[in-house]
Amino acid sequence: MRFIARATAILTTLAVLAGLVMLVRAQIKDVTVGESLRTHILLRDGSRIAAGSPVVIAGVRVGDIERVSLEGGLARVDLRLRDDIRIPQASVATRRADKLFGDSYVEIIPGTDPAAPILQPGQRILHVLEGSSADTILRGIDGALPKADRAMELTQEAAIEARQWVGGPLADGLARSASWLDDGKLQGPIATLDRSMVTIDDLTVRAEQALRGAEPAVLGTLDRFASAIQRTRDGMASATEGISGVAESTRRGLAEMDPVVDDLGQVLHRLDDPEDRGTMARLINDRELADDLDEAAASGAALVRDAQRFHILMGLGVEYHVRSRGGRAYVSAEISARPDSFYYVELGRRPEASPPQLQLRDDGGPGYVRSVELSTDIKFTAQFGKRLGPLSLRAGLRDSQFGVGADLTLGGRLRLSGDLFGASFSGAPNLRLAGALAVFRSLYVLAGVDQALTAPGELPVAAGGPPVPRVFERVHYGRDYFFGASLALSEDDLALLLRVYGAMLVGLL
Repeated sequence: MRFIARATAILTTLAVLAGLVMLVRAQIKDVTVGESLRTHILLRDGSRIAAGSPVVIAGVRVGDIERVSLEGGLARVDLRLRDDIRIPQASVATRRADKLFGDSYVEIIPGTDPAAPILQPGQRILHVLEGSSADTILRGIDGALPKADRAMELTQEAAIEARQWVGGPLADGLARSASWLDDGKLQGPIATLDRSMVTIDDLTVRAEQALRGAEPAVLGTLDRFASAIQRTRDGMASATEGISGVAESTRRGLAEMDPVVDDLGQVLHRLDDPEDRGTMARLINDRELADDLDEAAASGAALVRDAQRFHILMGLGVEYHVRSRGGRAYVSAEISARPDSFYYVELGRRPEASPPQLQLRDDGGPGYVRSVELSTDIKFTAQFGKRLGPLSLRAGLRDSQFGVGADLTLGGRLRLSGDLFGASFSGAPNLRLAGALAVFRSLYVLAGVDQALTAPGELPVAAGGPPVPRVFERVHYGRDYFFGASLALSEDDLALLLRVYGAMLVGLL
């Protein structure tokens, strides 16, 4: 019984400890950083950024700075983020600092476009906004010092000119005024003013006698006038108190700025002292480094402008060939890097077979066995094109064979195309002519002729020897007519389709 009691006590204690551990773990926030999302940014100024500094989104820490290295003329900052973070590729990374000379951290501002692609592990955050750093502030102060020196020189010159004016023209004017008073030119006007005041007193006495009968009305008017004056004085007193409060607040603010100004003065003194010039001062005065940074910034801006000039036109098409009774489906992309040039890429399967490959094999009998191999693999097209007004010229691979082509656009809706490539069954090059007419903004109907230089014909398929399964009895080759339809989707059309079908999928889910 004693053993059972002890076992029960031990199990109860372990259960309580396990519950406490689970409770504590539930209260502790999981801030571990996963290993599946690593990215990096490039900064022009990597000072005050150290490994282990936080990476935040909206004030919440989502990762750490893994290391800081040099890549070309820029500082590469590798970031390690949590594996549950989903960041659009159009996000912006910026550096922040809690204090002027403290270590900086990285803040990521996610993009707001819901259709934007998500940043994948290893991809770089392209958009970087570098905030004001200590280096930027000190550069601004360095540029402002000459202006402050010039202002002090102007103030000194104004003080010297004022002192000269006070000692010269002002002193002479005061001396002339004293002489004018000594000549008695002011006593006469004063005597005249005295006589005028006596006259005013007489007029006042007579007015008092005249108004003595109207005393009540006059007294009421004077009372109202006195009340208005009192209210005006009260308002002026309130305004005076408000102005005094504002002046006191301003004085306190200026007093609080004195330590900051003193610190800046000490920093500027150290920058001017050639024997006490630190890393920051050397960076400020390093003109070659500034030129390198400007050149790197210009190169980055040019790269961004070149990337924004790419335009892609996607195409989907199907064709039906009349003689061979087969269909052809293909997908294409026209990539324009400049207005006068483009790249054309296409993947598709032709309904007819490629030129036959003949083989002779010795099977041990009295003769040889001849076999023919026909291939209907997927064909690849990759051509470079040049635009000359409405005419476009192409050259490169066409259906996995070298060829050239031309396109002519008429009226914006009709497009005539011609391609010359490879070799057909007869050995002549394959000439393909086609025309496409736009019936809607992105929908085209097309028709044309394939292998126009090769006369149509058929190749019989002989079994030979014992019966074997056969897929077809004859192989059609040569000139063949076709018709079909295609879609041409621009970048805006693809973005619209993604939004519409994305919204439908979200609604269905």
